[in-house]
Amino acid sequence: RLRVVGFEDQGLLVKQGDNLFVSEAPAIQADAQVVQGALEGANLNTVTEMVDLITAFRAYEASQKVIRTHDETLDRAVNDIARL
Repeated sequence: RLRVVGFEDQGLLVKQGDNLFVSEAPAIQADAQVVQGALEGANLNTVTEMVDLITAFRAYEASQKVIRTHDETLDRAVNDIARL
């Protein structure tokens, strides 16, 4: 059997192993239901995250273009000074 409980002060929980916690404080019966075979959904909106990813990629590309342009300008300056 699986016992689902909650704790008023989670700071009193002591970790034992990879997924087990123990506490001296009394446990409060949680109002929860466990359903066999159910899958938990992601805590995000896929469309919003995809838009954010595209926005970040475009900002990266713009920054890359600025750096490339600056590098080309410095290259021309160095080559022009070398000709003098």
